[in-house]
Amino acid sequence: MSFQKIMAPVLFGAVLLGLSATGPARAQLPPEVEADRLLLIARDSMEAQDWAKARDAFEGILALGIAVPPDFHYHYARALSQSGRPVQAKEELTLYLGKADRGSETYRDALALFNTVDAAARRMEEAERKEAAAAARKTEDARKTTARIAEAEAGDVDAQEVVGTWYMYGTNGVKRDYAQARKWLERAAAQEQDMALAGLAFLYVNGWGVPKDFVKAHGYYIRAARKNNVHALHGLGVMYANGHGVRKDPVVAAQWYRKGAEAGSTESMNNLAGLYMKGEGVPLNRDIAYELYLKAGKLGHKGAQKNIQTLFGGFHDWN
Repeated sequence: MSFQKIMAPVLFGAVLLGLSATGPARAQLPPEVEADRLLLIARDSMEAQDWAKARDAFEGILALGIAVPPDFHYHYARALSQSGRPVQAKEELTLYLGKADRGSETYRDALALFNTVDAAARRMEEAERKEAAAAARKTEDARKTTARIAEAEAGDVDAQEVVGTWYMYGTNGVKRDYAQARKWLERAAAQEQDMALAGLAFLYVNGWGVPKDFVKAHGYYIRAARKNNVHALHGLGVMYANGHGVRKDPVVAAQWYRKGAEAGSTESMNNLAGLYMKGEGVPLNRDIAYELYLKAGKLGHKGAQKNIQTLFGGFHDWN
């Protein structure tokens, strides 16, 4: 059945439904004639697959306040669906299917389209729920960040340590700012907070916001290592393995890596395994190296996983 025949009741049977006295601001034609004009635009736009323009024309007809036949809702739903508005399309198809002739070809097409837009609407609604949840989490995280900074400013040493770390890495909604990181970490380090001490060491190792200074870094790492800070234990291993601010000593490096591995550092496990593979600072022992690589790999260390494959020619399912 042609679009024109289906929509004939609109063209020839328009009835006013409570139209305001002034009518549409832009229309100079009588409402029923304006409806005819807009219907032609909708038809031509749909043939040209300009679905947004067709949708606007259908909405213009509805704004006139005239009675429309059931098939109007089907064609309007098509335009809505094709222009990315599945939720509205589903609403229009619901109107159509409640009034249409169940034996018509358009009815069957409408049912198929309903299934399509229903699935699309569900996906869109789920995406909107996730977006709203993410926005809510972001708002809550911002509130917590603001509160934590206020606690740091009030002298809370734990908060100072946390805030300093945030500024060092630019996390939790704050921009990376090494000057701020140093300020807060120094305040917490003055009270021997181990993460703050390790964080300051990392700033000096990398020269982030401060001149690179391995001697100062070593001092901070030592203080943090006394509290068994895992980052400091590993950092000291790296310093002795490379001779950064200290005499290069693979034996001492292995000692620190072992402590780091025992404290849970996968980086230390991987590096200590590397020493066993080469027999540097420890006896050459591929079996121990394999076990260390395997343990680190199971804990998610990508480098260790790759070493298992490349050095031992084995495949392991890390999932």
